Amino acid sequence: QIRAIKLQIIKSTALLLQNISCTTNLYLFLSNDKINCLIRKQYDPSDEEFHSNQSAFLKALSLRLNSTTIQFFLDIRTNSFPLFWSALPLLKSTDPLARTSGMNVLLHVVGIDDPQ
Repeated sequence: QIRAIKLQIIKSTALLLQNISCTTNLYLFLSNDKINCLIRKQYDPSDEEFHSNQSAFLKALSLRLNSTTIQFFLDIRTNSFPLFWSALPLLKSTDPLARTSGMNVLLHVVGIDDPQ
């Protein structure tokens, strides 16, 4: 039952990210650290449904990544970039869609033109 709730949170968050059209609403949605908490969560890689939804979630986040929104994905406390580190394991996935999502996330992250 808890797995179903977690899965629904990931699905709903990805859907919201894809459909937010107002920049102010996007900034409000991303501005708390809850998104980074969802990104950092470790899931059972053998759970294919969760794995595919997690990769879709990360891809949806990366599509919203630009030089302005990048600040919301930086974890100042640990001096890390959770979106980048969470996408790396997707490259080893046996699921081709998850691997492609992982590559898309990494390409979006490294393609940001931000001097910081």
